[in-house]
Amino acid sequence: MATLTFDDLTSKALKWVLSGADNSDYGHYIIISIDKDGFTKLSTNTPFGRSLEMQAENTEGEYSDVAFAASTLSGLAKSVEEGDQLTLNIDNKKDVIYISLASTTITVDNLYDVCPVVASLRGKTTLTTVDASSVAQALTTATKMLPKNGDVAIDCDSDRLTVSAISSELVSREEFPSTLPEGEESHILVSGKKLSPLNAVVRTGIVEDMKIKEERGVVSFVFPIHDDSIGIDALSMNVSTAVENYNGEGGEFLDDEEDEIATLSISEVKEALAPLTAVVSDANVTIDTTGAHGVSLTITSKGTAAKTIVLDAEVASGTTYTVSLPMFMAALKNISTAQVVISSISVDDDPQWYILTPDHGDDDNPGEDLIVAIPLR
Repeated sequence: MATLTFDDLTSKALKWVLSGADNSDYGHYIIISIDKDGFTKLSTNTPFGRSLEMQAENTEGEYSDVAFAASTLSGLAKSVEEGDQLTLNIDNKKDVIYISLASTTITVDNLYDVCPVVASLRGKTTLTTVDASSVAQALTTATKMLPKNGDVAIDCDSDRLTVSAISSELVSREEFPSTLPEGEESHILVSGKKLSPLNAVVRTGIVEDMKIKEERGVVSFVFPIHDDSIGIDALSMNVSTAVENYNGEGGEFLDDEEDEIATLSISEVKEALAPLTAVVSDANVTIDTTGAHGVSLTITSKGTAAKTIVLDAEVASGTTYTVSLPMFMAALKNISTAQVVISSISVDDDPQWYILTPDHGDDDNPGEDLIVAIPLR
């Protein structure tokens, strides 16, 4: 019998794969494929599912694919504690799978013949290999800042990989090194809500790199695992791309010259505005730096009286601009530095965008390269 073993660490990876299947849907299965050398792929049968690659033990002869309901394994995978081992023994003669954890053993039949199988994706092209933690965080950050139903763009050429949030209410951009060959480029648009599982992979603590691959209509995030002692070779997730014919346009104005306005303490701004944000969902905030005492923030909303707050700030120029309060707060929540630099960008000499960037001070290795733009109102 072929054997797959998961300890408390690798069970985290298994749980992540299983969470790609809706366990309330009995049509969602786990499929296990084992080749003649014991190379094993465990994947969900969902259209844009997740998979795990590892080496099986005790493999003799040929193995047919096996499948069973994802819900059968999910509960046990969540129960693995330090020192435990979750074991799957696949009996190719009896066509059954024995799942064991501590004193519990479950026998399940191979349901591959009735399992709805999604066609495998072939011909995916690797665009670039990046640091898993930073890029997964950037993708998640872009998603968090977006209004409902916004999209995240992944643009790649030989110089840089760019992760952007794109909507009519907010545009952001964060850049990373790219390994794409000279002269090649790719532009991918993905619904932001589909990217949230990526950070969960990083939190397993077993991944370092992430390969981004694409095929027509699909982008794949592949996480090779370099530590042989872990017992898993790779994790991956497929996501459908947006239907729109995206060509990389949408945030070109972020390359334009910025007119710096002021530097603010993020904690002070959030502390002052958070109580108001909780009670008014459609408010505007007017940021006025023309006064003699720092910056004044005035909150206005339909049916709500204006509320003005004055904060100390380093003011570079005197201006008065109004932006969406929810979008302003969303940007601040996702900037990790203590202070934020606010600027404006003009189009045809007309100020149209409010710009927020991290203030790294004199740091020679700033790390975060995030820029957020909110349209003026």
